[in-house]
Amino acid sequence: DYASRFPSTESGDSQLLQGCYDYMMVFKQVLDSSSKIQMDYICLQYPGFFRFAKMMELLA
Repeated sequence: DYASRFPSTESGDSQLLQGCYDYMMVFKQVLDSSSKIQMDYICLQYPGFFRFAKMMELLA
């Protein structure tokens, strides 16, 4: 999991956001095309996706 490479700190979150910058449009497409149940499953399957989603939610 890509996100687990970065510590769960402010610095780690910043590094994760920088590394995921190129994927933000794809992330948005996944959000827009998935149901809540699908998103719950994706977040359970990929903890890094959940972490990134929470950070994006806080920034919105």
